[in-house]
Amino acid sequence: MDTEEIEHSMPPSDQIINKPILPANAFSVMVDELISLPYTIGNEEELKHKVFNYLNNHNVTLQEIFNWIVNNQNYSNAIVIYGEFNEYGIGTSIDKQKAFELYQKAADLKNKAFELYQKAADLGNANGICNLGVCYQNGIGTSVDKQKAFELYRKAAILGNCVAQYNLANTYEEDENIIEAIYWMLLEPTRDAS
Repeated sequence: MDTEEIEHSMPPSDQIINKPILPANAFSVMVDELISLPYTIGNEEELKHKVFNYLNNHNVTLQEIFNWIVNNQNYSNAIVIYGEFNEYGIGTSIDKQKAFELYQKAADLKNKAFELYQKAADLGNANGICNLGVCYQNGIGTSVDKQKAFELYRKAAILGNCVAQYNLANTYEEDENIIEAIYWMLLEPTRDAS
């Protein structure tokens, strides 16, 4: 490829200059949202269409998100998206075996997180207790158990963990117990819960 061909293949300089710089956490938020895109299992064209629309609506190229995903393989949702990209050939060729391995890696990472949060909770660590509640609420490393999540949020909230207080308030709100929801939403953390 000669210099002229390279220049013609590049986007105009005003597109590069005018592209907004994304905050550091923007890609992790995008990955979380991409994982939540509803699609019919097995309908790869539908998923591809939704992924491309999402990226276009957020002014992000497939190459940018793909690079972030590949470089953040310690984040389980990035691993899952990378698996989906391999399974359906989004930004790469279809590789079902690699997709399977990535899904297994993400599951192992989530199981390890559950184990570590359990150990921290056993030591009375409010953050560990709260995060263990998140695991039970979302089925991360364990089966979904909303009652157990509620109990853990309550325990961590009493210890002053503000995230647990917020999660507990949301749980009460979902159960239409507005008075308890307001109480926990407005309660100031009692101390810097660790």
